[in-house]
Amino acid sequence: MVMDVCGFYPLHACGLVFGSRMFAVHGRSGSGKSTLAAMLAGSGVPVAGDDLLPLDGSGHVVGVGGSLRVQPIHAPPDRQPLALLPDGRGWYPLPVLPTMPLGALLLLERGPVVQVEPLRGADRLLAVLRSGYLSHMEPSPAPAWHERIVKAAGEVEVLRLVIPDTLDALSGHRDQLIALLESLAR
Repeated sequence: MVMDVCGFYPLHACGLVFGSRMFAVHGRSGSGKSTLAAMLAGSGVPVAGDDLLPLDGSGHVVGVGGSLRVQPIHAPPDRQPLALLPDGRGWYPLPVLPTMPLGALLLLERGPVVQVEPLRGADRLLAVLRSGYLSHMEPSPAPAWHERIVKAAGEVEVLRLVIPDTLDALSGHRDQLIALLESLAR
């Protein structure tokens, strides 16, 4: 809510940078956003956070420091936790990235193979509506968010990103996933 007062639209997403584009990867809690972000950060992909991205009125992700909250086994090997949480996860700091345009919203789902497909119509709008942080916390978006959310739906590419069900399978497809996301940034 503080972000809203300051004029930002908070996305419930992790941020991945490929080229000059930021991809906001949205998914339900427990869908693998943090694990995916940690795996890619360990491979050198710049990551802007694993849960909350501030979007300004011009469609840019604001450059603020982020963090990863993951089990130590999933943390990038070059990172030390700032704190350990009661549930066993560590809180790993991420560098501040520059403000950059939101290139696409990726709806994270689990499946047997890595794939990306465009969302259209109602599925597209629902993905954008659900990506808003207040939408994540409430049964439906607060009225003040409707206009910005619907505007975002028309301005940003919205894709379904399917990743493997298990961490081992995801790790085995890391290079394929990176190549796929790099191709989207072109």
